[in-house]
Amino acid sequence: MNDLYKYLDDEWFDDDVMETDDYKYYSTMPKDQIRDEIKSLEQLIYQDCFENFYHLILEGKIELLTSRFKKIYVG
Repeated sequence: MNDLYKYLDDEWFDDDVMETDDYKYYSTMPKDQIRDEIKSLEQLIYQDCFENFYHLILEGKIELLTSRFKKIYVG
């Protein structure tokens, strides 16, 4: 998400980042499209937060991310 804001503000990236496919994809994207991408990701993050809060309040469990794709509930 932070990198998307960097693209939006035309900030500097390290050389190793500039060689990635993500950089090549987003650096050519129009700013309006980057804003839409940020908005979409923020909505996903908010939804995950609401679901996690629901589990915490109603079930006494909280979701932990053990990797990018694996989630466990503790509590």
